[in-house]
Amino acid sequence: MKKQLFGKLKGDRIMWGIILCLSIISIFIVYSTGSKLAAPQHKESLWHLFSDHIIYLILGFFVMYVMSDVNYRRIGRLAKIGLLVAVFLLLWTLIFGKSVGGAKRSLEVFKTSFQVIQLIEVLFIIYFALWVSRVKSEINNFKSVLLPMLGYVVITCALIIPQKASGGIIMGVTYFAILFVSQLKKKYFFAVSACVLITGGMFLSIILNSEVGILQRLKSRVESHIGIGELNKETIITEAAVSRGGLLPNPGGSVLKGSVSESFSDYIYAFLIEEYGILLGIAVILLYLGLFYRIRRAAIHIQSTFGAYLSVGLGFFIVFQAFTHILVCVGYFPATGETLPMISRGGMSILTMSFCLGILLNISEEAKEDKKTENVKGET
Repeated sequence: MKKQLFGKLKGDRIMWGIILCLSIISIFIVYSTGSKLAAPQHKESLWHLFSDHIIYLILGFFVMYVMSDVNYRRIGRLAKIGLLVAVFLLLWTLIFGKSVGGAKRSLEVFKTSFQVIQLIEVLFIIYFALWVSRVKSEINNFKSVLLPMLGYVVITCALIIPQKASGGIIMGVTYFAILFVSQLKKKYFFAVSACVLITGGMFLSIILNSEVGILQRLKSRVESHIGIGELNKETIITEAAVSRGGLLPNPGGSVLKGSVSESFSDYIYAFLIEEYGILLGIAVILLYLGLFYRIRRAAIHIQSTFGAYLSVGLGFFIVFQAFTHILVCVGYFPATGETLPMISRGGMSILTMSFCLGILLNISEEAKEDKKTENVKGET
């Protein structure tokens, strides 16, 4: 029975194992951090939060299973439609969306809210990966190819940043990861990177000196992080939670999880360390590094340029988000609102990450076949 089940799974078995480990960790820590909802003053019950999380994890594995069996090239053929869907969803969210954390990020469907910003980011990245794969060496044509691409990067990031600043930054870094492995000459890549760093510094200066409402949220977070503004209460508590973590697990031993509203989502890594220890915290980091290694391995061995760029893009998007979340929890980044992929409690975030992982599993399956073919040719 086990052989039949695992025999039907497409993609890298180690990737499947890493994803399963992250999900199992998620079940324990979401239950633990959500236990504060057992208090009578909370409107949402612990069972409701926990059962929802389990349902979304099951749905996520179903999405992964389906997408791992769907040729990623079909996703590429639908990339233009995906781009239009992303733009439509973004505009619809800006106009009719519900405010989350001071910005409109979610849509309500059948009285259920879904944060769609992350899905929009993924659709933008898929289209960009396809575009880069199609232009090949023509990407070095500055006026007709590279300049429009950079315009696309700036516009899409600028559209996301007002709604989710960290999401726009993660997207931008992901775009540059794709450009780095593309056929773009390194002199152009480093020249563009230098321009981006200068522009980023100017943008930071504008934020710190701005009185515009849309930038006030970013300003307060940056000022709080660098110590010139009012300290963020949740940041202080999460750093304290990390400092309380011992080497060994102490399930249920957290005394701080009830003081943070998003302890089971935006700050879950801090309470994972507080309750389950530094060793598990290190193990989670190693799992994400292992996931990125397997994704990189698939990108190296696959013959399709689109498959390689898509693998790098989606892999970088997932892992960079994970490390952004971790760095926020340990006090090295200002608060961002980024979840920890496949661990944080969430609906749309789990389904979006499962969609990405399903595509990556499909790419890894083809990469495995391409590697076999490569080895056969080498032997002959």
